[in-house]
Amino acid sequence: GATVLFEAGTERGLDNDLWAIPFAGGAKPTAYVQTAGRQSKAQFSPDGRWATALNANKLELVDIGSGTVTVLASDARLSVWSPDSRRVLFNTAGSTYQVVIGTGKVTLLYSGFRGVQDWTSDGLLVWQNNQLGLMPAPDENATGPLPVMPKPLG
Repeated sequence: GATVLFEAGTERGLDNDLWAIPFAGGAKPTAYVQTAGRQSKAQFSPDGRWATALNANKLELVDIGSGTVTVLASDARLSVWSPDSRRVLFNTAGSTYQVVIGTGKVTLLYSGFRGVQDWTSDGLLVWQNNQLGLMPAPDENATGPLPVMPKPLG
């Protein structure tokens, strides 16, 4: 869309809140989501209906229409959206999980593998674990743990 989502801290640096600003010039930023904690790594879903952010290692889902915040998971380190905005993959300290938006169903996908960095529009996961690689994204109904079979780039 035509809005930038960003996180900004308070004067004392104790909290980060999510702010939004229209891309068109002259507009002022507005506080979009204000919760306790340090929200970071905010990103819109590809369809613009949702956003995710990390807050004290909790993965939060923000409904863009209402501003409602739902905690999807704890111990999250990084999240990536599926191209159709139906799922989010997130890395923990030691594994990668999938959460289905709408149902909240969380599934362990890759045990001992936490290198997923991005999800391409053609359905590939970009991973990094000493080098970059690609592997097919799992089906929405996949049950894990799945084998990790990335193809190194280069």
